[in-house]
Amino acid sequence: MTYWMISANENKYNHVSAFNKWGSIDWKTYANYTPGDIVYIYCSRTKRKVMFKTVVEKTGIPFDERIDDASLWNERDEVDPSMKYTRLRLIRTIDRNELSLENIKKIGIKNGPQRPMKLSLETVNYFEKFFSIGMDEEGIISFPCGETYGLVRETNIHAHPIDHKPRIEKVPRYLMVRATGGISDDLFVIERTIEFNPLDIEELDKYKSEWFYNNLKLYISKRKNSVFGFKSAPIPYRYYILNKVYSFDPAFKVNHNGPNYRFLTFEDIGVELIKHTELKKPIIKVSADEIEASEGEEQSIKKAIESLLVDESKSVTGYEYVAKPEDRKEVKESSDSMRPSLYPRDPQKRINALNRAGFVCEINPDHKSFISKRTNKPYMETHHLIPLEYWRSFDNNLDVEANIVCLCSNCHNEIHYGKYADKLIRPLFMKREYELQEAGISIDLDDLLKMYNGEEIEY
Repeated sequence: MTYWMISANENKYNHVSAFNKWGSIDWKTYANYTPGDIVYIYCSRTKRKVMFKTVVEKTGIPFDERIDDASLWNERDEVDPSMKYTRLRLIRTIDRNELSLENIKKIGIKNGPQRPMKLSLETVNYFEKFFSIGMDEEGIISFPCGETYGLVRETNIHAHPIDHKPRIEKVPRYLMVRATGGISDDLFVIERTIEFNPLDIEELDKYKSEWFYNNLKLYISKRKNSVFGFKSAPIPYRYYILNKVYSFDPAFKVNHNGPNYRFLTFEDIGVELIKHTELKKPIIKVSADEIEASEGEEQSIKKAIESLLVDESKSVTGYEYVAKPEDRKEVKESSDSMRPSLYPRDPQKRINALNRAGFVCEINPDHKSFISKRTNKPYMETHHLIPLEYWRSFDNNLDVEANIVCLCSNCHNEIHYGKYADKLIRPLFMKREYELQEAGISIDLDDLLKMYNGEEIEY
């Protein structure tokens, strides 16, 4: 699948009326389009914005078989009967200043294209920030999932063909999936949507650098091998990248359950998503001295971890962990006024986390390591997802297995020193968010990322 941008002169042709009337436009073919390609339309005169997202539905349409849209032309170009046409079906229309010519120039687009322009993945990612989520639409879309219900909950991914009937014109900010009988256990926020053919491995690999790639790959692999599967025809699917924000207890049942999606309101489901700022404790900005001292403590504790790994009685293969709140540990004031007080660390918790993960990297189990000559096990490192330096901001213990992840050395270093560390932090948080809550540790992703950026967080 290829992403394109084309220009349209809204003073010459009434695109809005065409899409409202037919849902599609037949466009003169000036590029090598393929069915399933995505085409963004830039309105070049009055609006001067990217406003339409379309999908190529059919190519090679002869002149006499095109949609008869003569009444919508104000100033028609010269007609060439030998010209072939491409049918562009509307996916969505938006009107946002972020997609004005002035703003898209900031991401490398010099001017509105005179001819069809192929887009880079970076440009598509920027466009999709606004096309994929209805930022002003705080409703909920509910999908029946049947056999894939458990897979959606496991991966935080949902998908359907983009030729879904009836067509989905607007994507709200929240999503629920329904098991057989209309039962829903969770409410998700839609972080992003993307579209490509799941049978095209090259298209999937374009998202290798994205934080959701491993979950997306797992979803596609498991769904391919399930009874549900994917359509065999080369049809693009829309993938919803999700983040769970609420669990129903007991499960919520959607009335009038049927085969199609439904739009719901928060009033329908009896949930108020309110950020209770008065219940949150302010997070103190951690000093550089404390961060440095904490990193030094991490280095010294490595020897203790290795010693425990050598002791087979301390290293339980397939360790099972049930998250529950633990009281915050007492922190002794440092006798050295120049040395910050450090939160106590329990090496056995690290051993449990390594065994629980099976000594494979939790970012990607295919990441290669080596056998440690000291422990005779794959060399892996542990990392506190919520840094221990922020212990003052939480009532419960941060040094628990729910907050400790197993990483290869490269991923661990990238989280600490990498420019794009957030691409690793996001999937780890999505994987551990529920368990952290069970351990009495409440934090949202934005605040966690601020911690890693050294920002002060105020509630």
